[in-house]
Amino acid sequence: MVVFTKQLQQIFEKLKDYEIKSIFEELGLPKPNRDLSNINPDDVSLDKVIFEVLGLTEEEQLEVYKVVVELVKQRLAKAKTVSNKKKR
Repeated sequence: MVVFTKQLQQIFEKLKDYEIKSIFEELGLPKPNRDLSNINPDDVSLDKVIFEVLGLTEEEQLEVYKVVVELVKQRLAKAKTVSNKKKR
């Protein structure tokens, strides 16, 4: 656990002044339909520590990102339809 604590402290120091972007930009996806295999390792350093603690394989980690992107896309689409209904 001490190793993870040091890793988390180092990651926090890098991220504390980090500009928050959309989930698509964070995952290296200006367009949400692109392949997720090009995720910038610097942008997901905290995720990697958490995935390691959870014991997820690289394939499982990639699947987590795909599911998150899909959920965000669905939520944005739903918000758009609700917004359109209110305008009527």
